[in-house]
Formats: sequence, structure tokens, C-alpha cells
Amino acid sequence: MISKLRHKIFIGILLLAVLLAASGTIVLHQFLLLNRSVTALIEDNYKTIQACQNMLEALEREDSGILLLSLGNWEKGRYIIDAADSVFEASMAVAAGNVTELHEDERVAAVRAAYNEYKTKWQKPIVDTDKEGNLNWYVTDINPDFLHAKEAVYALMKLNQNSMYDEASVLKERSYRAIMPGIVAIVAVIVFAFLFNYFLRQSLMAPLYELIAATEKYRANMSSFSFSTKKTDDEFRELEQGIQKVISKVHKFYDQKAKVN
Repeated sequence: MISKLRHKIFIGILLLAVLLAASGTIVLHQFLLLNRSVTALIEDNYKTIQACQNMLEALEREDSGILLLSLGNWEKGRYIIDAADSVFEASMAVAAGNVTELHEDERVAAVRAAYNEYKTKWQKPIVDTDKEGNLNWYVTDINPDFLHAKEAVYALMKLNQNSMYDEASVLKERSYRAIMPGIVAIVAVIVFAFLFNYFLRQSLMAPLYELIAATEKYRANMSSFSFSTKKTDDEFRELEQGIQKVISKVHKFYDQKAKVN
């Protein structure tokens, strides 16, 4: 059966399309994995880190409120403390509901215990008591619990920061793996393009140039038409056979005409 030239070209283009589709599928799959990992990173670590930062800011504001209470400014001090406590509790709820790392539940429990201990100190009356204006009370009784609560929050935040850094390193490696199929595909397409070009030259251009040369030679001497199609088994073979039949009929016509004359 004659192998059609258009079939050869179609197969070449089909192979190129399959190669591109396969590499594109691999790249898409890798990027989907990367996207899910980034989303998980934000959900698991960044949310808790942000909550810890909010808790640290709330602790600092509470400390300022306590100092105002110790100076006798009950209204403003209590307002600052209550607002900061609301922020801390909301952030604490976020951290407690987002436990994803090993031993993170222990860090969360440590933050809760340290804050409760600190909170019992400023919940008691300060204004109009011996604590008002008592700097020694603040330094020896309040400040150590304040620092202990901050250390507990820092420990929780550091745990998530370290995990976030480790996950970022993994994501970096995954990004390289996502890029590599694309690079391989580009190289493969370039190599395939050279091979396909060579195929076209051998299967299409070379026989075409030979056909043109044979036609010009026959037109010059009108003797014989010689065109080699040993290396082809496609439309060029059909074309060569057709031309040979036409030339044979032309020669027979002239031979018969010569005999009549």
C-alpha cells in the first residue's frame, strides 16, 4: 500500500502535538500541586503567625493600660485593656483553631496558661489601692507575667515561622520540578523540528527537485524521462508513473504518425 505523503506529514505534526500536550499536562499538574501547597502554607502557618503578631500587639497595649491604671487613670486605662483583651482573645481563637504542626497544641496551651495568669493580675482593682503608683508592684508582680506571656506567644510564632521556612524550601524545589518539563519540552520540540525538517527535505523537497530536473531534461532532448522514485513510496511514485504513461502515449502517437507518413 502506498504511504501517502500527507499521512507522513500528519503523523509528524501529531507527534509534535502529543509531545506538547504531554509536557503541558505535566507542567499544569506540577503548578496545581504548587498552588495547593501555597494555599496550605497560607492557611496553616501565615494565619497563625498573623494571629501571634496581633496577640503581641494586644499584650503591649494591655501593658500600657496597666501603667495608666497604676497612675490613677481608671477610665482610659480600662478602655485600652478591655479593647486589647478582645483582640487577644480573638487572635487566640484563630491560633487554637489552626493547629497543624507537631507540638503546636502544646504551644497554644502554653500561651493560654501564661495569658490567664497575666490576666488575673490586671483584672483585680488597681486604682485607689496600694498598687496605684506602686512601681515596685509593677516590676515584681506584673512585668514578669507580661514577659512570660510574650515569650509563650513568640514560641508559638517561631514554630510556625520555622515550618513556613521549611515549606518554602520544599515549594522552591517543586517550582524547579514544575519548570523542568517545560524546558525538556522546548528542547524536545527543537530536536523534533530539526528531525521533521530533515524528513521533509528527504521525503518532499528532494524528490520534487529531482522531478523538476527530470522534466527540464526531457523537455530539452525529448528522448527519455528518467526520475528515480526508489526512495519514495508515496504520491511522487504515483506522479512518476503517471508521467511515464503520458510520455509513453505521446511516443506511441508520434511513432504511429511517422508510420502513416
